[in-house]
Amino acid sequence: MIPLGLLAVIANCGSHSEQIFRKAWGKDFEKKKNEIIEAREKWKQNNIRSYSFVVAKYVGGQSSPWNHSPVLIKVADCRDLSVEMVDKIDISLLAGTGGFEEFDTIEKLFDYMLRHLEMGEIVEGDYDENLGYPNSVRLSTSFEIHGKRSIAISKFARAN
Repeated sequence: MIPLGLLAVIANCGSHSEQIFRKAWGKDFEKKKNEIIEAREKWKQNNIRSYSFVVAKYVGGQSSPWNHSPVLIKVADCRDLSVEMVDKIDISLLAGTGGFEEFDTIEKLFDYMLRHLEMGEIVEGDYDENLGYPNSVRLSTSFEIHGKRSIAISKFARAN
């Protein structure tokens, strides 16, 4: 049995670590926000209005409705045209075409990233060097691995 006083110290250390992490993250907030904005500007400059991409969602360390098998999203004239299942790759992931409404276009994905950053979440992205769209996005509310969400973009293609 752990003494009550030791539990308080352990709990306090956890919150102290979280505070240190949040303070350090706060220094990176503007940098991450600018990265998102710069990537979005590159995306806009390329003026790609019709395209397709495969997107999947995962959350670390737990089973969650967030985990979802990849879907193919087709966009025409900057609007979601269709969402189709891609072969289901893992039985632990949900199948279906729902759950992608908040980022069923690249522009909506940028909005999603900025919104969650402004809500205090840690948001990091890797961007296509030439076109600017996010290849992957990682979101978290703490420094722990459990609960970190990721959005993976693959097979991006311009429509003819």
